[in-house]
Amino acid sequence: MKPHPPALYKYGEKKYLEPFLNEGRVSFAIASNYNDDALTEGQQDDEVSRSFRLDAVTTTLFTGNLDSEAPQVFPNVKCMKLRLDLKGRDGNPLKYYMWCASLLSSESLLDELIKYAI
Repeated sequence: MKPHPPALYKYGEKKYLEPFLNEGRVSFAIASNYNDDALTEGQQDDEVSRSFRLDAVTTTLFTGNLDSEAPQVFPNVKCMKLRLDLKGRDGNPLKYYMWCASLLSSESLLDELIKYAI
């Protein structure tokens, strides 16, 4: 088990951070909101896609319906990108929420947010 990080960094606007620090009130945002050109580069993030680097020694990627057909193996796959397309029972896209934080301190991100706030 990995040790817990010594700190968790939350970057954001004062109007959201003060209620978090003073009252424990947490502000969430719809995940797709982070993929917006109106945000600064540091604020932008595609929270509905994920890329994974696969360990070819321990991971084998298959495709096909495992219940009804023989799976096809994809040899030598080193990277996989997943796009989440979650839908409710009614077929409409689900809006899920994110609370973003970082395990790393970033002076450049802090500088960018300060410029954005001015």
